[in-house]
Amino acid sequence: MKNGKTQIRFELKSIINEIIYKLKDNWWYVVVFIFIFYGLIILYKGISSGVYLTDSQSILYYLTKFVCWWQDKILITKSTDSYTISFFASAEQDYWFFLIIGLAVSIPSIRSPKTDGIRTKVSHFFPTLSESSPHMEEILIMMNKASCVAKVFHREMVITEIEGDIFKAIINTKFTLKNLHHNHSLDHNIGNFKITPDEMVKKTHPTWGNLIKFSDDKGNDICTPNKMVGDEFSVSNYNITLDANEEREYNCNYTIWFDKNELLSVSFIRFTESSSFEVVNQASKKIKITLKIVRNGIESNTIEETSLSEKESVSTDSDIKNLSDSDKVIIVVNY
Repeated sequence: MKNGKTQIRFELKSIINEIIYKLKDNWWYVVVFIFIFYGLIILYKGISSGVYLTDSQSILYYLTKFVCWWQDKILITKSTDSYTISFFASAEQDYWFFLIIGLAVSIPSIRSPKTDGIRTKVSHFFPTLSESSPHMEEILIMMNKASCVAKVFHREMVITEIEGDIFKAIINTKFTLKNLHHNHSLDHNIGNFKITPDEMVKKTHPTWGNLIKFSDDKGNDICTPNKMVGDEFSVSNYNITLDANEEREYNCNYTIWFDKNELLSVSFIRFTESSSFEVVNQASKKIKITLKIVRNGIESNTIEETSLSEKESVSTDSDIKNLSDSDKVIIVVNY
């Protein structure tokens, strides 16, 4: 019995909390409802008391007839009581006064949460977090990273040389970044570009790659041309500057040596709406190309599998949609 009562209390509390949350989220509708409901009560009581009576040319005449029907009366006698007349006259004046003043005060203050700045939005989500908290800056960086998405990503791999089990390729990558914020610009060091060479390649070619160009469509260089040596080549935390809703295209071109026995994978550091791949054979040997997609660590399907003679190419038949930072595209090269 006790458990039953506890469950009922819990359910009632949940219902009350849900109603409170709904009222808070729709407070403007609640205010309008109260004004309309209060106005109708005053009108009904005023007609019933014989104060708000008019001739047959007024719309209130039909309301008077409705009140008569509702109260089973033939007619409503006009009130002669000075207190009643004064009360409803004052109530009507107060109603219109507070309605006009309330609207005058409320309308300028009504705004959509969409117009709030990013810090204000974070404060809404985490009201206990102070403006000076280091965690606030961390959350802002995370939100800015998440709001910068790749609309389109295209990678072309041109295989130019083959030396035993290793081969050289020119990588041409073109991608378009978009700032999803509608009222907040991005100017943050949230870009990352990293290449890790195969072990065999590092032994046979100490300079295992060359960055030719990495720039945006406004002519800004993200990184100057450079040799790729050592255990990895990276351009860490490069600046991304985008106005609200702005899109910008980036181009990255480099040469690199690969070991065909190692896994050649392309990772995505941010959500990518649409991606496509193309492999071109400019080597003197016939090669076999297989493109696979891995989502959340699970190989989902083979996108493309074909053999390429010299100067032949293959590309994905359709764009690969909605790739996250946990997804990969694997390119297998055999010859």
